[in-house]
Amino acid sequence: MLARPAAGGGNGAAQAVEWYPPGRLVMWAAILAVVVVLVAIPNFGTDADSVRASMHHALARLLQVETGEPASGPLSVPGVSNAARLIDFLVAALPPAAAVLATITNVFNLWLAARIVKFSGRLSRPWPQIAAMTFPRPLMAALAIAIGLSFVGGLAGIVAGVVAAGLLMAYGVLGFAVLHAITQGMNARGFLLGGAYAAVVVFGWPILALCLLGLIEAAIDLRARVARTRGPPSHS
Repeated sequence: MLARPAAGGGNGAAQAVEWYPPGRLVMWAAILAVVVVLVAIPNFGTDADSVRASMHHALARLLQVETGEPASGPLSVPGVSNAARLIDFLVAALPPAAAVLATITNVFNLWLAARIVKFSGRLSRPWPQIAAMTFPRPLMAALAIAIGLSFVGGLAGIVAGVVAAGLLMAYGVLGFAVLHAITQGMNARGFLLGGAYAAVVVFGWPILALCLLGLIEAAIDLRARVARTRGPPSHS
């Protein structure tokens, strides 16, 4: 809900208002999601080994797997070695996955809350042009640094992986915005957008393509390039 007077106002005209950009709202939603996950990590330990050991133990109990003995029970994973590999994978994947889920939850709750307030007639700002959202350029540098540090290992690697996952998901949201922008005017726009949303909801992994699209947009301003190839709208 933050706003400030826009540059170039005055001279007797009504003062224009520049509202807080939607891209920065998405950025803060991702950052807050990362913070929530990072605050939870010390509950499992203060170093990488203790964090992984605590998560491994918790997941083994959840899956009813006993180390060194055949697994049994309705939630068990058949085969001790297979169960151990699965748990090792989950231990590595859960922190970044938690950041991804928290980012999605924050962004969806933000959108839903804004829609509810708009429907009630109490939204004081105009509905933003989500398809035109942009991110601050330093955010891409922060993502690149986080991805690089995620390979160093140790607790720093876990933390960097969480940061990278949350920020990458923000770029996935930007990818959706780019998709909305570049499909404007297409006859099959509804089908393309509906298919993209359905694929992400059903399969999950297509969000990686949207993340890549968001990163391409941040690097080369894809929306502007597509707009230039289309030229000005025709008037008939």
